[in-house]
Amino acid sequence: MDVQFLEDIGLTKVQARTYVKLVELGASTAPTVAKAIGESRTNVYKVLDKLCATGLATKDHVKSRVHYYPASPAALEGFLQKQSEQITLRTRRLNATLPGMLDFFFAHSE
Repeated sequence: MDVQFLEDIGLTKVQARTYVKLVELGASTAPTVAKAIGESRTNVYKVLDKLCATGLATKDHVKSRVHYYPASPAALEGFLQKQSEQITLRTRRLNATLPGMLDFFFAHSE
């Protein structure tokens, strides 16, 4: 799986590396993933939780440990759809705010 491609579609470098490693390892704990990619456990917990929030991973409590599971790469489509929706919202907000911003800019630049 291409880490650079995952970065190109919006994952951070560590998110992309973590997702790829999680796919390679299958169900894993954060310490196992952290050791495999050379990141701190604290950071990997945050990254794995972010991957869960974006739909690229899931987690489950098994006994006293949390195990993370990779989602199918098909989940990347949903990830991109969410990004597209966010861009559409930001564009609408910009278009609604732009006239006031331009007024402010021209009032202070003359």
